[in-house]
Amino acid sequence: MHNDNNFYRSSDPFFVVTCNDCGRKVWSTRRINEKCSRCGSGAVKTEAPYHTIEEHKGRCNEER
Repeated sequence: MHNDNNFYRSSDPFFVVTCNDCGRKVWSTRRINEKCSRCGSGAVKTEAPYHTIEEHKGRCNEER
């Protein structure tokens, strides 16, 4: 959460979390992610944000 009121807005930066086991990619507001939300694997990689969710527009979460 990047605002003083702890509300996440789509213009705030986000992180892309990729699971090395099942390949799922999701958005996350957390800098540290311990496991995959689909398969529960701990083999995840969190990438630093280069843009906002508004700019990314649906490139993640399509693989559900």
